[in-house]
Amino acid sequence: MKKYIFLMILCLLFVIGCEKEVTPSKKILTCTKDVSKETVPVFQTLNFSFVDDKLDTFDINVSVNISDIDKSLIDNFVENVKSMYEEQYKDYSNAKVNVSKKSDKEIFIEVSLDYKNMSEEEKNKLGYSEIDNYEAIKSQHEENEYTCN
Repeated sequence: MKKYIFLMILCLLFVIGCEKEVTPSKKILTCTKDVSKETVPVFQTLNFSFVDDKLDTFDINVSVNISDIDKSLIDNFVENVKSMYEEQYKDYSNAKVNVSKKSDKEIFIEVSLDYKNMSEEEKNKLGYSEIDNYEAIKSQHEENEYTCN
């Protein structure tokens, strides 16, 4: 009788509880570059999030030093930058653009894109449809003089 109960419990475990759930592997790639223009210091950070080696989300962070801009023109400059980025990413259904003045000397631009939920057309336009894995994106940005880790 004990053997019978033991075999029943063992079979029950195999049927309902022995499957191991596979959790997706997640990786983050951060690439940075000084993209300064003449007298305006600009520093760009690209953050890529991968799930199972496929691009999941993509964030662009840009810090612009505006200390050389006349203080009376800063708010107008911030609005112009915001309009420029909103125009650039308006065709992406899930793009979020935020431009803020961190201080009188710096503005911060953040663009967030949910890559996995983009249409194929949006992915093609963004330029990552052919290279949407960790190593390919890292190589491409390092070739373009970004420092990636």
